[in-house]
Amino acid sequence: ADAEAAAKALAEREEQQRRAAEEAAAAAKAREEALAAQEAEQHAAAEKAAAELQEREARQRAEAAAAMKALAEKETAHAAAAEAAAQAAREREARLAELEEQRKADAEAAAKALAEREEQQRRAAEEAAAAAKAREEALAAQEAEQHAAAEKAAAELQEREARQRAEAAAAMKALAEKETAHAAAAEAAAQAAREREARLAELEEQRKADAEAAA
Repeated sequence: ADAEAAAKALAEREEQQRRAAEEAAAAAKAREEALAAQEAEQHAAAEKAAAELQEREARQRAEAAAAMKALAEKETAHAAAAEAAAQAAREREARLAELEEQRKADAEAAAKALAEREEQQRRAAEEAAAAAKAREEALAAQEAEQHAAAEKAAAELQEREARQRAEAAAAMKALAEKETAHAAAAEAAAQAAREREARLAELEEQRKADAEAAA
């Protein structure tokens, strides 16, 4: 009876151990399957994250390339605008230099013409004075020679003197009118020079304003 009881107890323990082993094996298999499924999910998630990362990096690289291209185009446009402004400033400077040279040449020409007119007026005045003196000397000699002449000769002499005085007055009047015309021409040249100076000042202010705007 003890042997049967012991055999029965041994068989029950073996059965329990077998069941426990089967349950442990089933649990291990379930854990392995769960781990495999989890690894598969993690692998798929990792691949998806890697793909999203690559896509995001590609998009960022494209955006960066577009930004760099836009920046380069903007810098090129700014450089072109700066070059155009510099070219305009250089052309304006050259034009101002030409105008300054023209102004100097005009001023020199006006001064030369004025000096020539003054010299002509001086020579004309000297010639008129010499002619008047010569006429006076001739009249004095004629008066000395005709002192003993008749009243008719004296009347003719007086008439001739009156005519000569009228001619001298006309010559002086013509000389005065000529001097007035020369003075008016000189004033017109001076006015033109002042207007040219004012224009040059305006161009200089415009050049400074353009240079400041370009800067």
